[in-house]
Amino acid sequence: MESPIRSSSCSSTESSLKQRGGGRGASACKAKSLVLALKGLAQYWYSNLPNGHIRAWDQLRVELAAAFREVKLNEVISCDFRNMKQGSSSLQEYLHRLVRLRARAPEVAERTIIDATIQRMSLGPCGEYLERCKPKTGGRLFEIMQEYCISDEGKWRRIEEMNE
Repeated sequence: MESPIRSSSCSSTESSLKQRGGGRGASACKAKSLVLALKGLAQYWYSNLPNGHIRAWDQLRVELAAAFREVKLNEVISCDFRNMKQGSSSLQEYLHRLVRLRARAPEVAERTIIDATIQRMSLGPCGEYLERCKPKTGGRLFEIMQEYCISDEGKWRRIEEMNE
């Protein structure tokens, strides 16, 4: 992957930083220097910020780092939810895995979790219901799944009692 910093300078970027609220003094000098060196995706990212959005060096540094930060080894991201399948596990086991994963992923959007969970769920009454009536929150998704788990557990208990 190529570096987001370019080695040449360009005076037009200085006026762009001023338009975007680049600030004064050493902070403005740092920000201007960085903006002049941007290239590729970082330059595209900066050029698409609204005018006046960046007001100081610290803000530019924090926002650039957030936009291009590296995923940490144990960090949970949306792909982890998309890759998790119910497969042959019970609905209860799938729900427990989801809850544990969600606890480690506070930054992942609820809509992503809801869509991925429903898409990767095995066919059955719970999956069919969730396809028809998608919940608006992750909490509601987990409540519905728990209700089906309780119902499933009762069903299996009744079948075992009938077979005895």
